[in-house]
Formats: sequence, structure tokens, C-alpha cells
Amino acid sequence: MRAWPDEGLTRVPLWVYTDPDTYAREQTRIFAGPFWSYVGLAAEIPHPGDFKRTHVGDKPVVLVRDDGGRARVLENRCAHRGVQFCRADFGTVKEFMCPYHQWTYDLGGRLKAVPLRRGMRKQGGMPADFRLEDHPVQPLAVH
Repeated sequence: MRAWPDEGLTRVPLWVYTDPDTYAREQTRIFAGPFWSYVGLAAEIPHPGDFKRTHVGDKPVVLVRDDGGRARVLENRCAHRGVQFCRADFGTVKEFMCPYHQWTYDLGGRLKAVPLRRGMRKQGGMPADFRLEDHPVQPLAVH
């Protein structure tokens, strides 16, 4: 069992810095809690399609200006297999495409296209009840 040193709060034990449970609690309480995290300034993404790649804690995110001019923060993970769809730190795009299976998202994080959705030669493809709108990129609140 891990215990705080007898010296009290004057010394931080080394295990605090390497304990995976402590790290997970910090990520949840600090970055997934009820607090705002700085990801960037609106001035960094002045035009539709402008983006900045960054992190909220250990979660990769993209700050992007959508086609309507709204600033959005999207988790930088494809809804299909979790691959980071944005690889550049800054830039301008018309859409985001996952490099793994080419799922394509609009600037608001909505899934627009899935290659071979209907399969090929009557084989493969997505289930008949597959709906694009059920597979967006996870958005984060923006203020």
C-alpha cells in the first residue's frame, strides 16, 4: 500500500509521479471535469477550414473554424477505429479524412462518407442500418 511520507506535505513521494491510477484520476478530474481548458484563440483560426491541433490533457483535439464561421473543438480520433485523423499542427482544410480507412468528416465533425459503404460486388460493406449521422467525431464544448 502506498502511503504519504511521515514528513507531511513538505515532500512529495516519487510514486505520485509514476502511479497509473493517480495519472488517470488527474486526467479525469482536471481535464474531463467541470473546468475549462485553454486550446487556442479564435484569432488562430480566422477562416473556415483553418485548424490547430493540440491536446486537452492527454486527449488529442483539433480547434477548427467550421463552414458557418463557428469555432469548434473536436476530439482528434476517428469514430471508426480511433486513429488521429488530423496529423498537421496547423493548416486549412475543407474536410478531415482518417488516414486508416478514409472515413471523411466535415468541419463540424459530422461523418460525410465511408468508402465501400455498400460493399463491392455484393460483398462486404456496412450493415443495412448503418447511418452516417450516428458516427460523428466527439465534440467538446467551446466558449
